[in-house]
Amino acid sequence: MAKLLFKEREEYDGTLYEFQIFAWDSDKDIEDKKVRQVWGLVVDDENKVLIVSEDEKEWGFPGGTIENNETFIETLNREVYEEAAVKLDQNSISPLFSQDVIKISNGEEIYDTTQIRLFGRINKKEKFVSDPGGDTKFQKYIEVDELRKYIKWESIGLIANLLKEKLS
Repeated sequence: MAKLLFKEREEYDGTLYEFQIFAWDSDKDIEDKKVRQVWGLVVDDENKVLIVSEDEKEWGFPGGTIENNETFIETLNREVYEEAAVKLDQNSISPLFSQDVIKISNGEEIYDTTQIRLFGRINKKEKFVSDPGGDTKFQKYIEVDELRKYIKWESIGLIANLLKEKLS
């Protein structure tokens, strides 16, 4: 069983959720999970992290929903290209962690889905235009130590540390 690294509870649209971050040491850690989303923590050749935003108020990592039986890597490649016009070095893509999403309803915890977080290195940047789906209008490359400034999740400190380990 995967090691639990962090958990937090947050309310979204009137519903309480618990987010549980797990170490991802092998595919066995996620084989029985309903994986629906893949996000990428991707860096350029200066080890700056790509973040994206719809409004320059809330920032996050590129990623999204798995479509048409895509693999995790296919989803990551499609999403980072749609949201940021970058292509990844395929040999650099590796697991970073998984995140279970638990819905809390009347005090009962109901497993909802698992989200995968992958690491990757950018090998080509193309001219950025807004995401065709309309969700990403801005992108920025920042130092790992600046993540807390842009992303306000409780777990961002852990995420930054996992990314630093991957870069070392």
